[in-house]
Amino acid sequence: SVEIPTHDPVALLDATPATGDRAPHDTAAPGTRSMPEPEQRPSNRRERRKQQKRQQKRNARR
Repeated sequence: SVEIPTHDPVALLDATPATGDRAPHDTAAPGTRSMPEPEQRPSNRRERRKQQKRQQKRNARR
């Protein structure tokens, strides 16, 4: 068994049972790093580029 220091907020968050109504990632406690899964959030730069290109094509047709 792993000893969990009670003062560590990340350990406390990990120790809590995963419930369906978890707080969104934005509501993380200050000083905590919540790393989203790679599938959930692909490389944002590439995604943004793709969306911009799509938008430009859409606007060019008008």
